[in-house]
Amino acid sequence: MGLIDDWHDGELTGGDEWDNTILTHLTASEIILLLVSSDFISSPSCEKELEVALELRKEKNARVVPIILRNCLWKHTGLKDFQALLNGEPVTAWEHQDDALTKISEEIMKVAQELRKKR
Repeated sequence: MGLIDDWHDGELTGGDEWDNTILTHLTASEIILLLVSSDFISSPSCEKELEVALELRKEKNARVVPIILRNCLWKHTGLKDFQALLNGEPVTAWEHQDDALTKISEEIMKVAQELRKKR
């Protein structure tokens, strides 16, 4: 649809500097999707990236959008003040996870359209 250009750390290639490359892309982002699970919460690298994302939100109004993948204690993190997609219901709680993913896609599209209007 041409609303967003995406990037994730799976696009790192041989020889890329992990931290620098991730931070470069993160700081250029207007929408930061956080795929939240207990693994995300306990990951030292995700903790650092979350800190940067929250700072970017303050500095340049980047939108930080939590998506709860699995049940976890996400409300006890720096994300507690953010509206998570699906009202914070984990994707895995949906009987038909494709329905959850479709709703998530629709909400991300709304966020992208809002940001486009502001530009």
